[in-house]
Amino acid sequence: MYQMPRIGEPGPDPGGPLTQWHQHEGICFSPFGFEFSFETPFWTCPIGSTSITTAPMLHVWIIDNGKNGPFAADLDKAVQRELTGRS
Repeated sequence: MYQMPRIGEPGPDPGGPLTQWHQHEGICFSPFGFEFSFETPFWTCPIGSTSITTAPMLHVWIIDNGKNGPFAADLDKAVQRELTGRS
């Protein structure tokens, strides 16, 4: 995974539409140990935690990622099932 150094800084586009940069928003991070959760429309961050947004990131899969391809944000569901043995 590659990650840009700053929030809002766009990543380079060496692969055109194949390189899918993304960021995570609404992550609740607590300074009391490494605990985090996600904000939703129905839930806010717990008291004492802060909502953060990550800098843009790009995943590069080094295994065959099926239909999603090598730069997809997520591992293909069929590949997940094959790797974990779960349906």
